[in-house]
Amino acid sequence: MTLSKPDLVVVIGVRKNILTPSKVKGVPDLVVEILSPSNSKQDTEIKRSLYERAGVPEYWIVDPEEHSILQLILKQGVYCEAVCANSITMASPPYTKVELDLR
Repeated sequence: MTLSKPDLVVVIGVRKNILTPSKVKGVPDLVVEILSPSNSKQDTEIKRSLYERAGVPEYWIVDPEEHSILQLILKQGVYCEAVCANSITMASPPYTKVELDLR
């Protein structure tokens, strides 16, 4: 099985040295995947496990059908879940002041 690239990858400015023209050479600060019927299992199970093992601090799974985001925050090597329906605040430093209105 070939995994698709993430829908969105965030790397904070002080770590921009891990970005190259063709790939990210290191662990991004945030990965966002948007669910579609054809990739739901890949994003919710396979990629979740992969990103957790790689040490991605924060992983968001966006469900456009449900108008929600499953926010996964890495704590001691394991993702903790928070389902966000109306708004989401980034938990990973230095994003603690970033809040998105999902309505």
